[in-house]
Amino acid sequence: MRKLLYSKNAIAKTQAIIIAAIIIIAVIAGAAYYYFFMIPKAPAKEYIVIGRTLAFTGKYSKPALMARKGWDLWMEDVNAKGGIYVKELGRRLKVKTIYYDDESDPSTAAELYRKLIEVDKVDLIVGPYASSVNYAVQPIAESYKMIMPICEGTSTKLYTRGFKYSFMCGAGGVASHYHYRFFEWLSKLPSDIRPKKIAILAEDTAFPRSVAEGAKEFAAEFGFEVVYEEYYPKGTTDFVPIVTKARDAGAEVLVCGTYFPDAAGIVRACKEIGWAPKAIFCTVGPALPEWGTELGSDGDYVFSATDFVPITPEGKEFYEKFKKKYGIEPSYHAARDYSMGMMLQQAIEAVGSLDQDKLLEYFMSGVKFKTLFGEITIGSYRDLKGITWPPSYYIVQWQNGKMVVVLPEDYAQAKPIFPMPSWEERGG
Repeated sequence: MRKLLYSKNAIAKTQAIIIAAIIIIAVIAGAAYYYFFMIPKAPAKEYIVIGRTLAFTGKYSKPALMARKGWDLWMEDVNAKGGIYVKELGRRLKVKTIYYDDESDPSTAAELYRKLIEVDKVDLIVGPYASSVNYAVQPIAESYKMIMPICEGTSTKLYTRGFKYSFMCGAGGVASHYHYRFFEWLSKLPSDIRPKKIAILAEDTAFPRSVAEGAKEFAAEFGFEVVYEEYYPKGTTDFVPIVTKARDAGAEVLVCGTYFPDAAGIVRACKEIGWAPKAIFCTVGPALPEWGTELGSDGDYVFSATDFVPITPEGKEFYEKFKKKYGIEPSYHAARDYSMGMMLQQAIEAVGSLDQDKLLEYFMSGVKFKTLFGEITIGSYRDLKGITWPPSYYIVQWQNGKMVVVLPEDYAQAKPIFPMPSWEERGG
C-alpha cells in the first residue's frame, strides 16, 4: 500500500514538474513572440544626420549661401553612391543635414546648436560661417563633447582657446595670412612705383581683426608705414568718413579686413570722394562671383585672396560640376565645404563609427586627407603649425569684369594691374 502511495506521489510530482516546465516554456515563447512580433521596432537607422547653422540672412549671407552650395553638392555626390559606410552598423548610411538660419548673429547660432544637439539629436555637427559665429558656438560643442570641424572660420583666436573638440578643417590657413603674397609682391615693385604708406581698415569682429593684425605684421616686415588704422562696428554702411581719413593721412594702399557688404561700401566710398589709391585689397567680398555682378566696372582692379584654384583633378571635377549645377563659378567657400565633407566621410569610414572621441582621435592623428585642395593634415592644426606657413593663398584681382589669379606667378592667369587707374580714367 505504501509503495503504491509513494508511486502515485512520484508520478504527481513528475507531472507537476512537467506542467511547470510547459508553463515556463509557454511564457518564454509568448514573451518572445510578443517581443519579436507585437512590439513595434525602431526603424533601422538610414541617415547620418548632421546639424549646422548658416547665415541665410544678414551680413554673412552671400559667402554662407555659397558654402551651403558646396556642402549640398557633397551630400548629393555621397548619397548618389549609396552613402557613407559605417562598419559598426554593417551598411551604408545616406547623409542629410538639418539647417537653421543663424541670421549672421553669434548668439542666435549658439542657441540653435543647443537645439540641434538636445532636440534634433543630430549625429554630428559642423561649424557655421564666420569666425565670430564659430567663436560663440565652440563652447557648445565642447560642453557636449561633440566634434565640430570648422572650415568657414579662420580667425587665429578660434584655435588658441584650448578647446579640444573644435578644429580647423581647411586648406588655406588663418586670416592673418590672407595677404602675405600681396605684401611680398608690393615690396618687390620697382622703387619708382613702390608704395610706402598703407591704411588698414577692418570690421571690429574676429576674422577682420585677424586680417588687420596680419597686415600690421607684414607692413613692418616688408617696410611699409601704417599711416591710418580704423576698426568700424559691424553693420557700418557709411564708409566715406573712414576712407576720407585714410586718403588725408597719405595712404597709397588700402588693406581691408572685410566681408561682402563692407568691401563694396569701401570701394564705393572711394569712388564717391574721387580717390583711387594705388591698390585696394579686401577679403571675402572680391573673392565671390557676385562682386562683378553687383559692382560692375567699379569692382575692377580690387585685389583679394582665395585658397581654391581648380588645379587638382578633384578640384577641376568639382569646378565643372558646380558650374553646371548652379550656373556660377564656385568661390573658395564652396570648395572648403565640399572638402570638409570629404574629410568627414574619410574619418567615419576609417573609424567605422560615429563615436565622437574615436573620430576626434582620427582627425588629430596626423593622417592625410584627400580634398579638392590636395592632401591636408588636420592634426597639425591644433597648434597652428602648417597653417601660417608657408602662405597658401592665391591673390586674385578683378580685371575687365572677371576675377583672375595674379599671384603666385606659377598659377597666374594675368599680370597684376598696378597702380589702379583713376576714376576719371575709368570713365567714372
